Amino acid sequence: MNPIKGEVELELKDGRKFVLVGDFQSRVVAEEAYGKPYRFIVRDAAEEYLGAVRALLYGLMKRHQPDLTLEDVGELIDTSGAELMEAAEKAMNQATPKAEGKEGANPPKPQRGKKSGASGVKQD
Repeated sequence: MNPIKGEVELELKDGRKFVLVGDFQSRVVAEEAYGKPYRFIVRDAAEEYLGAVRALLYGLMKRHQPDLTLEDVGELIDTSGAELMEAAEKAMNQATPKAEGKEGANPPKPQRGKKSGASGVKQD
């Protein structure tokens, strides 16, 4: 497994094993399945749009389970949805790590105020 690519192993309670991958290609596959950009898939999945949840999981699972269909993913959600979503979150988080512990990694931009009034005279 390659955690840098967001690869996560999942063994369901019934013994079936899957690998989820949260990399760029998985996002493209999810976009193709859902018909919207990735950011909208994530937003819609968070709002519990079922098609978005299914497309997101499909994208994450397709690389290592190439014969998997959208319908298969729907059936897996019916039987093991919580397990799948936990693994999906882990895969996505591993593939896009936050800049933790890196002080100043994303510094806030300075606020720019109004420099002159309506007359064009600089204000203090």
